[in-house]
Amino acid sequence: MSDLPTKHDCLLTNTPSDAEVEYCHVLIQETPPQVLDDLERAWNLQHHSLHVDTRYNIVKLTPTLHSAFTHGRWVLMPEHDGVWPLFEARNSPEILERLISVKKISNYHLVACAKMEYIPVIYNNRAPGGEVPSLKTYTYPFSNFPTIQSRVPVHLIICQIGYQMAQNNTYKSFIHPTNKMDLIHFRTLGIIRECYDVWTGKTKGVQLPISPSTALSDSAGSRTKGTEAPEEALPHLHPSPLVVENADIWDSRKSVNQRKCKMDLSVNGFPRFVKPSQTYLQYNCCFRSIPIYQL
Repeated sequence: MSDLPTKHDCLLTNTPSDAEVEYCHVLIQETPPQVLDDLERAWNLQHHSLHVDTRYNIVKLTPTLHSAFTHGRWVLMPEHDGVWPLFEARNSPEILERLISVKKISNYHLVACAKMEYIPVIYNNRAPGGEVPSLKTYTYPFSNFPTIQSRVPVHLIICQIGYQMAQNNTYKSFIHPTNKMDLIHFRTLGIIRECYDVWTGKTKGVQLPISPSTALSDSAGSRTKGTEAPEEALPHLHPSPLVVENADIWDSRKSVNQRKCKMDLSVNGFPRFVKPSQTYLQYNCCFRSIPIYQL
């Protein structure tokens, strides 16, 4: 599965774009301005140079999968090797600037919570030459779903997952003991949360950039008033409070910031793991229970 430049179909089902396919923002348009400012500082980007209305932040999905994605029922989980360099450089804006400036195709895996149990993914294997397509159905936990290739960069996926996981119910849905998540994905999820928390200032480490750049944007001036945005990059990344219908979104970070939990059994902010055959524990901390493998 892919959304490469020659593809114009649903990322997961291969449904053609002339059918019911919708544009889906990975990093949502309603992302609070403070979060976007934090990300620009963390990545050493020029202020207001980060865009959500760009081809690197948009995928095509069927309406059902779009809704499920927006509500945090499934994520595009990056491969561990793709996340690790960003994790190691999470406190170094200038290094992150170089890492995120490389535009490449990344591999992802479909990882879902149990709420996707009754939402199958039906892949349309359309053959060339107009032959009758064959359909293949994938169901939760989607362990046999093919690797997904996308031009959406890993650091934006990290932010999307981190933002979703900051919502208490979403995180608990993914780490619940009944959820069928592979161990490697569970560990990657912990690394992603640590990256997002550092980048958005929830944990100590991010410093103000020394030499801001526009490494991520399609155009440096596409958010400047009076400057025409390029075809693939639209303006209005930072939504104005005047046009926000639900003002509660501006106070949502306060409750998130208050959610502190001690991870006595953790390393660098994410759970430690050993062989899955060892004893399974429930580690209770404040508002949630985190499954951890005993050391």
